[in-house]
Amino acid sequence: MAIGAAILFWYFRAAPQHKSAAAESLTRATEQAVFLLRRDDSAAQSDAVSALRAIEKEHPGSIEAKAGLVLAQALIYDDLLQYSSRLRKAISKADRQSGAETEGAAEPLSLQISTLKTKLEASEKRVFEQARILQADRDRLDEMATVQSMSMDAELAMLRARAMALAIEGDPQALLLADRFRARSQQDDNWADLTMPEYVANGGQLHDEAMAQLREIQSRAGNSTFLRPYVLAARINLLRGNTEDAIAALDQVVTMNDKHLVARELLDWTRSLRAQ
Repeated sequence: MAIGAAILFWYFRAAPQHKSAAAESLTRATEQAVFLLRRDDSAAQSDAVSALRAIEKEHPGSIEAKAGLVLAQALIYDDLLQYSSRLRKAISKADRQSGAETEGAAEPLSLQISTLKTKLEASEKRVFEQARILQADRDRLDEMATVQSMSMDAELAMLRARAMALAIEGDPQALLLADRFRARSQQDDNWADLTMPEYVANGGQLHDEAMAQLREIQSRAGNSTFLRPYVLAARINLLRGNTEDAIAALDQVVTMNDKHLVARELLDWTRSLRAQ
């Protein structure tokens, strides 16, 4: 919250009075809020959402602020979906093993399964609520895009957000929107370029292309602390059965950000796979 407040303070103090300069200042403030997402942990995501909601409240017609919210909410939704997926896999594994359980086990599998199911129930509630929030923001963004003209910055923000939301759903239309973004943009955009890796991590089949894209993003100046690419690299490596490479990527994440609980949980999960 403190970081988000600082961004808003900068915006409202710095925003010039004439329209074109004010619009440029709004774009900068929105991108500063989106920049918070680079840390990729839940606190950073919450700070970004808070900052973007406040900008949106002051400028309810801002497509850029709404698109930033769709991007942030989609990333949160993705993390929640993946956690529920891992819980379901753990329950399935425990169910298979329960028939071979030996008497006097340290923790009966029935108790483990019950605990996992309780966690899954709570996780699924969070997934449902986050899906509702994300869909509401997506619907509003679509509505705004049909009733008002857009600047180039607003159009690019909209394309980027829509592409990310579709990628997390595993929808190949995401790749078309990312292509449209690149055709209109005059510079690289890390979030837009994550569209393919997010799509692949959520069911797409372009594994080699996605890993090449992640390496290209990571090689850019200033991206050593952009953490989402490392998490996606781990997830894609897991899909390919490359457990060691996944662990290496996740180790980098938790070293750079010890508050990244999603990466810690995924790292523990991956190490458990290696131990099997």
